[in-house]
Amino acid sequence: MALDQLHSNSQAGSTDRYLAAALGLWIAAGIVFIFTLPLLPIDETRYVTVAWEMRQSGHWLLPTLNGEPYSHKPPLLMWLINLAWSVGGTEVGVARVIPLIITVGVLGLTYRLARELFPSDRETPSLAVMLTLVPVFYVYGSLLMFDQMLALWILLGLIALWRAAQAPSWKSGLLLGFAIGVGLLTKGPVILLHLLPPALLVRFWKAPEIALTRRQWSSTIIAAVAIGAATILAWAIPAAIVGGPEFAHMIFWRQSAGRMVQSFSHRQPFWFYVPVLLVILGPLLAWPPLWRSVATLWKPLTRPVIFILSWIVPALVAFTAFSGKQPHYILPFLPGFAILAAHALKGATTRKGDAIGLIALFAILFLVLAFGPIIAGAA
Repeated sequence: MALDQLHSNSQAGSTDRYLAAALGLWIAAGIVFIFTLPLLPIDETRYVTVAWEMRQSGHWLLPTLNGEPYSHKPPLLMWLINLAWSVGGTEVGVARVIPLIITVGVLGLTYRLARELFPSDRETPSLAVMLTLVPVFYVYGSLLMFDQMLALWILLGLIALWRAAQAPSWKSGLLLGFAIGVGLLTKGPVILLHLLPPALLVRFWKAPEIALTRRQWSSTIIAAVAIGAATILAWAIPAAIVGGPEFAHMIFWRQSAGRMVQSFSHRQPFWFYVPVLLVILGPLLAWPPLWRSVATLWKPLTRPVIFILSWIVPALVAFTAFSGKQPHYILPFLPGFAILAAHALKGATTRKGDAIGLIALFAILFLVLAFGPIIAGAA
């Protein structure tokens, strides 16, 4: 027994060392991006312009673009950009610190969620963080966009849901309400597509020995949604009054529910996310140890695995049904896939060349993602 424990601790220590190396590499790349990466059109230049106009006007309540009310996104990212500028000066590099900090937060919460789900497993949390660091995560983790920050609040909400089902308390409900509120301020109601399905499917993943009545659970979820709604309305109602009826219509319907019912931009076919997922998860899907171990996920389905699936599957189905699609909409799912893969890999049988193969796949895909657009533009 002691030898088994010693072997387990040795494996966990080795995994932690690899994790430290991976994080060191990512932070080094992030620092390089801060000082060298220009603002990328169209999205980054638009969001920074909105933040700049907010700073120039001194009006943080009503975002504007070229002097006109900007209703396409809630203002949290623009507020954070201005907060960074207030501390470090109005430079692009200062603004780029924000996604770096957010991405570190995403990795930290990925680790925390894996620890909550598998408390006796020391390897899975570290593996989950390493598997989250795919090349696409590297790229988008340095950009001033909304999806990485949305992933932060989704993970926080999932941690709150899991805790609330294990030991119901007002603290978990408050944490869930906070996650929903800042998620709404980040990208609108889309966060509910990620958090409500696992909340509604709680009976499939809750431990049977936990005494949790339907009334208790419903009260927790309703209170959390109410806290989230109050958070977004604290901005949206005054902004609608200042912005006028058209702006109010846009933020309360057109840019939220209207996008889900019938998208007016980024229209794509229903199968759009299939190739996107193949690219994002390419290094993992092409790695033999994962396929040799994936069967362990289903023998039998454990509560933590069901919990992650109750998040990913319904949300992906909903995203597929909506006509408006973008590749980066999938990014918040990446920690969930990484946790499932890490849990499966715990029992993997490794063979000679597995590590070299994974490194080669990551390197090739990273080079394609980093230099492909430059080569295409020069051709």
